[in-house]
Amino acid sequence: MAFKHLFSSPFRAWFFSGSVSASLVIWPWLAQLTGLPTITPLHGLFWWHQHEMIFAIAVPFILGFLLTASQNWTGESPILPAQLVITVLIWWLARLSIALDLPLAICVVLEITPLLTSTLLLAKLLIKHRNYRNLIMVALLILLTIADIAEMTTPQQVTQWARFSVLVVILLIVIFGGRVIPFFTASGLGVTKVLPIMGLERALMITQVLATLLLPFTPEAAVVRGLALIIAVLHVWRWMRWQHWALWQKPLLWSLHVAYLNIALGWLAIGLFGLNSATLHALAIGGIGIMVLAFAGRVSLAHAGRALKPSPIFAITLLFVTAAVIFRVWIPLLFNVDSVSLRYIASGIFWATGYAVFTAIYFRIWFSPRPVGH
Repeated sequence: MAFKHLFSSPFRAWFFSGSVSASLVIWPWLAQLTGLPTITPLHGLFWWHQHEMIFAIAVPFILGFLLTASQNWTGESPILPAQLVITVLIWWLARLSIALDLPLAICVVLEITPLLTSTLLLAKLLIKHRNYRNLIMVALLILLTIADIAEMTTPQQVTQWARFSVLVVILLIVIFGGRVIPFFTASGLGVTKVLPIMGLERALMITQVLATLLLPFTPEAAVVRGLALIIAVLHVWRWMRWQHWALWQKPLLWSLHVAYLNIALGWLAIGLFGLNSATLHALAIGGIGIMVLAFAGRVSLAHAGRALKPSPIFAITLLFVTAAVIFRVWIPLLFNVDSVSLRYIASGIFWATGYAVFTAIYFRIWFSPRPVGH
């Protein structure tokens, strides 16, 4: 019966899948770095790490959030429980097939089916209800699908497509975060919502799209680094307009703001140090990793009919992932520390522990029915 509740809403099944995956996929990569026995996945561990950190972690959270949010947008669920069961099962089979290095054709079919199916179901629902404003989310899911196929079929170009995937996810967060973070802040504090400055919003979207198209394939171009600095300034301006002293007393609010600030800091790092492994992880771990916890933590409570009062341990998950950013990005960049144990192993342990704790906190909520009357 517990599984019945898990598949009663998209956020439950996908958030559970994403958080479990996030807790596990880092370990084979760390094992290789320490010389311990590890797996031999499709295209090798270097490819596997770059691919799975987006498509085995960020994507399930994105699907869970969009498929759940679309019910609020349209008043109708885009996916039936039986369809959700099949889709999530295929996604897990894709993780297994890639890890076991099964034939490429099998891996590609299993990998693409859940993402493409969810995208089509979401598009169908939005078009049916003439909710054209949110079709931008469908467009971004299509870009992620293209990147997924490209990574799997052209492994020699995995680094370029992995960068592109990270930036597409960041673009999705920037668009949606710009809508909901001020709203969540205002509703959570009982204050007036900060209205957007349209010139700022347009400038941010134009520069973000340009960077998403240029940066993965021309990372050394001086113009791209200048663009990254402009984006960082625009993000900080946007972020500062949302600030209210009281939000720092509420973990479900300050987590969103800390995650968004990490996006600004990631762009600043790219502008100052260029696009490299460390600066890309500033966006991937700091921006995506923390934002996933912040959004999933709030959505899980709200859509499960629970009070918006997270476990006191919730803040610890955020601190662990923040520590992962510090060890993987900022200590090497600012103090020129090249120790593998600091750059990778400590960061990976903090990351995995943070997501394991998050899974433990929300496990009961994902597997339990909504309280009566909520």
